[in-house]
Amino acid sequence: MNKHFLIVDGNYFAMRSLMSLNKGTEECTLESELDQERFRNNLISNLQAIIDTFQNKNILDQVIFVADTGSWRRELCNKRPFYFDALGFEADTPIGYKENRKEKKEESSINFEHFYRIYNEWFATLPGFNIPTFAISNAEGDDLLYLIGEKLPSNCQGYVFCTDGDLIQVVRPNYHLFRNIRSKAASNGEIVVLNENLKYLQASNQIVGVQQMFESVSEYQDSKQSFFDQLSVVCIGDRLGETKIDRTFGAGISVANGNHTAFVKSFCGDKKDNVFPIIRWKSASGSRVYGPTEKMLDKLAPKPLAHYLNDETDVRWLIGNFISSVFNKLDLTLQMEDRQTLINKCYEHFCHNRRIIQLSLDNIPTDIQQQFNREFEQLSDIIFESTYDYDKIAAAINQESNQIFEEALEDLF
Repeated sequence: MNKHFLIVDGNYFAMRSLMSLNKGTEECTLESELDQERFRNNLISNLQAIIDTFQNKNILDQVIFVADTGSWRRELCNKRPFYFDALGFEADTPIGYKENRKEKKEESSINFEHFYRIYNEWFATLPGFNIPTFAISNAEGDDLLYLIGEKLPSNCQGYVFCTDGDLIQVVRPNYHLFRNIRSKAASNGEIVVLNENLKYLQASNQIVGVQQMFESVSEYQDSKQSFFDQLSVVCIGDRLGETKIDRTFGAGISVANGNHTAFVKSFCGDKKDNVFPIIRWKSASGSRVYGPTEKMLDKLAPKPLAHYLNDETDVRWLIGNFISSVFNKLDLTLQMEDRQTLINKCYEHFCHNRRIIQLSLDNIPTDIQQQFNREFEQLSDIIFESTYDYDKIAAAINQESNQIFEEALEDLF
């Protein structure tokens, strides 16, 4: 089979398409009909651009899109952290999953009602381009990206297009993460792969070029070497494949450790998703609030942090040691609690966070998995035996562009 798949988080793709219209002082708020048409056009144009980018390296046979449709995580009991009262948090502090994003959207100049309407309408057109899509009630894109990875045969290669750090958890030997992050270290995007694909590297801080990697491994399969050679030189926005780049390990290429990521976020919280750490404390002046960090855990843990994710005995031990290390900083009401009771409360909060953060078949609800399995089976021929209709995508772009031009002329006269 040896198929290559680009799997795209549709919600991220849509927001990226909107933000790319905001240049300089110009802002696309979607309030006007012209803004809305420009957004529609940019969605289809960016679809063609991303296909071009991977297609010119001959590593693209099919594109798959996923979309958020609510979230089962929001339906979990909203757990108010036990330390909130001790630290004087307001009773109306948002505590639900991603509840902190509501206020930001309300304050934004973007009309999100129009954004989601246009995005959903556009997403519904993708099957018409022979692009399979998945949007399952109460499932987030992360869940669907994880489940697709579970279904991908070992002789196929897939790469997920999204920047979300949580998606490090989906990475497998044949399922990679292409993060469109333009940083000083990785100006052309970052590729995250599983450790066994780079097992021949001696140390995590070794900086070598991709070609050097493969030259140092005689037993590496030619087909896999060819794939990584091609993927490593992909540059987002380089539709003609003319940009020459050389990603290096430790900068443009990094190794995934999904259990490490899930453990750290379960213990330390995830601010962007409104997931609170297992315990917090105030500064001596009371003006700031602190919580556990990955660096603090590294100093205390004798084993790799990934080990603690699903080991109750060891994580309770680590929680106990952490409490001891910060005990004098804790609020007096927490210091006065029985030590084992405090550990139990922290562990209960850790388990709550882990259910939200960890991507696994144990956590994703059974009904979502069953619905996904049915839809994947129904779409299997399109996924594995077909490809996207590039000509139809190009024709749609021309149609959208002409419509925008005509409406702009009408506004002038």
